[in-house]
Amino acid sequence: MAKTLIITGASSGIGEATARAAAQSGWNVALLARSQDKLDAIARDIGDAALAIACDVTDLASCQTAANALLERWGRVDILVNNAGITQPLKIMEIGPENYDAVTDVSLRGTLYM
Repeated sequence: MAKTLIITGASSGIGEATARAAAQSGWNVALLARSQDKLDAIARDIGDAALAIACDVTDLASCQTAANALLERWGRVDILVNNAGITQPLKIMEIGPENYDAVTDVSLRGTLYM
């Protein structure tokens, strides 16, 4: 049975590249990110080894729903790659509390919830 990998932030960059490499190596990959459309396109390209699940890692219910979908399909999780991350394209003096909170929510809360 193939091992299963969850990747948050899988709709681009390092997350997408990790998903593609893992699938090429025989892993089942659960692609998680906020954009279902981007995930669906990547999953179609990867094939049957991929499952695209829209998930906001700052929302516990969203993370639980994603985990349940993955377990329903493959029955196991072997590795979690907490790759989701955001940035705020602002100059240092323009960063407000809401910008800081958004970044730390994804990086810290997202890691905890997953």
